[in-house]
Amino acid sequence: MIKYRPDIDGLRAFAVLSVVIFHAFPNSLAGGFVGVDVFFVISGYLISSIIIRDIKKNNFSFLHFYKKRILRIFPALIAVLAFCFYIGWKTLLPDEFSALGKHIAGGAGFVSNMVLWSESGYFDVSSSLKPLLHLWSLGVEEQFYFIWPIILIISFKAGKGFLKCSVAVLSLSLVYSIYTMHTDATTNYYSPLSRFWELMFGVVLAVLTTENKNLIKSVMKHSNAISIIGLIMLVASLLFINEKMAFPGYIALLPVTGATLIILSGSDAFVNKHILSLRPVVFFGTISYPLYLWHWPLMSFLRIWLGKQPSNLAMLSCVILSIILAFLTYVLIEKPIRFGVVRKFSAIPLASIIAAFFVVGVTTNYYNGFNDRYIRSINNPSDDGRDIADGGFLQSGCGSVDKTVDFANCQNDKRGIAINAIIGDSKAAALLPGLVRTSSESSRWLAIAGETGHGSPAPVITDNIRYKPYQKYIVPAVESIVKNDNIKNVAIVTATRVLFMLSETNSLEGINSSDFYDVAFNGLSDVVTKLVKANKKVILVVDNPTLPAPQDCIIRTTSSELVNFIIKQSGATICSIKESDQLSNAERYFKLLNQVKDTQPRGSVSIFNSYPYLCDTKTSECSMFMNGRRMYGYTDHISDYASGLVGKGLNDFINSPQ
Repeated sequence: MIKYRPDIDGLRAFAVLSVVIFHAFPNSLAGGFVGVDVFFVISGYLISSIIIRDIKKNNFSFLHFYKKRILRIFPALIAVLAFCFYIGWKTLLPDEFSALGKHIAGGAGFVSNMVLWSESGYFDVSSSLKPLLHLWSLGVEEQFYFIWPIILIISFKAGKGFLKCSVAVLSLSLVYSIYTMHTDATTNYYSPLSRFWELMFGVVLAVLTTENKNLIKSVMKHSNAISIIGLIMLVASLLFINEKMAFPGYIALLPVTGATLIILSGSDAFVNKHILSLRPVVFFGTISYPLYLWHWPLMSFLRIWLGKQPSNLAMLSCVILSIILAFLTYVLIEKPIRFGVVRKFSAIPLASIIAAFFVVGVTTNYYNGFNDRYIRSINNPSDDGRDIADGGFLQSGCGSVDKTVDFANCQNDKRGIAINAIIGDSKAAALLPGLVRTSSESSRWLAIAGETGHGSPAPVITDNIRYKPYQKYIVPAVESIVKNDNIKNVAIVTATRVLFMLSETNSLEGINSSDFYDVAFNGLSDVVTKLVKANKKVILVVDNPTLPAPQDCIIRTTSSELVNFIIKQSGATICSIKESDQLSNAERYFKLLNQVKDTQPRGSVSIFNSYPYLCDTKTSECSMFMNGRRMYGYTDHISDYASGLVGKGLNDFINSPQ
């Protein structure tokens, strides 16, 4: 039996409260998300201590191990999944409920990190609108414990020793994490391979504790200093690490090492005994798991309902409610199942319920959120911005010179030889359907477009590291078009935020202070110059006006009177902007486009303004709806309907005498 340490529950409290405060009030605790990394260390230490002890006694049983994991993890998880499904059924529109179904399946299958990993990109829904987003960390943990006991057993039977094996796994995972932090931020964050090293810090400590007791005794002579250093590192993590950093990578060494030192110092060390072992602190550690599970769905659902960031008072209410629910879950569900008389008979029913939730989640997603639910009949359809897409006219292929390049969207019109090409990121992909279906017989299109990290040829050629994800695609894309003698006109479409490296999708805040003007100008000019030298006429298409995400502009009515009351009290999100205000906000963007145009030979480059097609000419208002139709699809991308309006305008612009 591993001796209970109240200070480790205190460390759990530090971890969970850091995460909760960060999610509720991100500006007050920039690095609060490192609490998850602290959880990883604690888990690696405690669980591996048990596994190593049992293996050395030749008493390890996979059946017993996973039964204990089921009793520990499943009860509270089932309660939260049931809550989310019920609330989703009552309050979410079909597309939202369909997405929730996928995440319920991901949570029940302990692959949430994989699901989120696959969803990353421009068209992805904001993380705050995913009620089960936080289950990614549970996925990483359970994936680790699916393979780690096997590795330990093999290592033990081969006589290689736990320490060598553990250090080797830790080192490989850490190296991979450092590599991906510079090459693929999404992989770095969600991949189990880039996260395992954090659990391995706890594992190595567990190995040292059981196999090198003399070393531990010598270290314990300085336990007070070690605990203080550990606390300083954890506090520094909260203060100096933030979301803009490439995390985890080597940056996560700060909180991971801090947590490891706290555990290493022992329960009698100063920080551990006098701070972490205090009763109120231990209380939060005791309910840390259900508190972690409950807090995020409450905040996320509220964010979805309101269509905007909730007030501080609303978020504080979510925090208080999540603490109450966590306590009730622990007392009424966790304790009776884990420690009561039913524990011997609970594993199979619990596993069956989780399996049922997996099926329910998959079914919900497969049937697109069950369109026939009552909520569908009392709200405007979320697909009223859809038309006929490309009309079935597009086919794969763009004549790329480098066949190994995996463009996310490389297509051409099968009705004839393309003389026009559109190149760019997901903004180009959003415009493409309307562009194709409104084209004439003598003016067909070829497209090379895509999402960031998924084949995006964002039109900036540069060696600046911030634009590195695009270079693999933009260089061969331009080369392909340059060598295509049939192409006469090239439309370049890209998000303003990509050019200026802005973090927000619903505003141009930060554009005037962006340090990337010169890089964007030189990189875009390089693309344009290559095309112009190949005798192509270039059209710089002005990015669409910036508005809140479409889901935030829904005047939502639910089948819950309480939720309807909450929505009514919050006030509506402003989902329109005066064209003059948009022009003012985007002044620096227009300056860049005009400067690129002016550096090229006269008549070789033109600018096509999308605003007249996306804004009401009578009111000069750019809004989410026009002519009774939705103008935006996902995030800041125009809808299929709007792409037809802009596409026809661009086709007319190209075909008219310049």
